[in-house]
Amino acid sequence: MTTQPRTARAGFDPGWLFLIPGVVALAAAALLPIQDSLEEVRWQAHRMNLVAQHAEERLDRHRRYLAALEAGDPTLARSLASSQLNLAPPDRRPLAPGASLPPASVFDDLNPPPPDPPAFAPKRSRLHRLATDQKLRPWFIAGGMLAIVVGLLPPTDARRPEAQDNVEDNEK
Repeated sequence: MTTQPRTARAGFDPGWLFLIPGVVALAAAALLPIQDSLEEVRWQAHRMNLVAQHAEERLDRHRRYLAALEAGDPTLARSLASSQLNLAPPDRRPLAPGASLPPASVFDDLNPPPPDPPAFAPKRSRLHRLATDQKLRPWFIAGGMLAIVVGLLPPTDARRPEAQDNVEDNEK
């Protein structure tokens, strides 16, 4: 009596159908919260860049205004005299009484409009909700681990009982 070594079963192992989704579920549970944090940090960095550009444009406008003021620009001097000192040049007449006057501050015209950053809108999918929701996340991780365990189980011999009896008879 010689026992023949079992040969590897040819074909597809159905354990892969459980192993791959289990690994994907655990990877999603680990990586999606980190991706959310990364998206939020990128959004905040974009907002800060917009604020920095606004401040730089504001400083540039103030620098140009100061340079024009120091250079003695006649248009600027007349504008300041009429708005700040309420003086009109001799060749012009003042506005009619009761007319609405523009504000006396020159800084309203110097400051650029404030930036309008886009709102933070993270992408939400069913997988994302399963992987990040505090109540669903433990169940999602447990399901992924269960799928991995089922996928790692050894394959069973799917022979019919009659076929196994014939094999045993042939071995005798």
